[in-house]
Amino acid sequence: MKNFNFIMIFLAIIVLGCTKSSELIGITDDSSKEDDYNFLEKLLDEIEDLAGKFECQDASEWKYTTFGIKACGGPAGYIAYSTKIDTSAFLEKVRLYTEQDSIFINKWKLGSDCSVPPKPKRIICENGKPKFIYK
Repeated sequence: MKNFNFIMIFLAIIVLGCTKSSELIGITDDSSKEDDYNFLEKLLDEIEDLAGKFECQDASEWKYTTFGIKACGGPAGYIAYSTKIDTSAFLEKVRLYTEQDSIFINKWKLGSDCSVPPKPKRIICENGKPKFIYK
């Protein structure tokens, strides 16, 4: 049994040693700006992949949410997603991204253009993709 525990600990050290800490837990006090940026970029890519998982054929099956944060406050933007996906997991990932984006901005004391992205009024489907309508 001692050998099994030793092997499991050894494997855990190898796995954790090969993975950057920013990929495991997000932005930390000792992560670099580049690691933090790459973490956010990877998380946003995952969000966009989930959001675009289904073709837009019926706009009533699509919703949108805010994501990210501006240094001056307010959302960085809006993203459309299909209600066919696991919406709770998707929205949790968006919440995590927004939280980590705020930490990134505060940690690195970043500014912003302070523009406010327009809030969509509705979604239509165009060429299989969701499109925001603002009027």
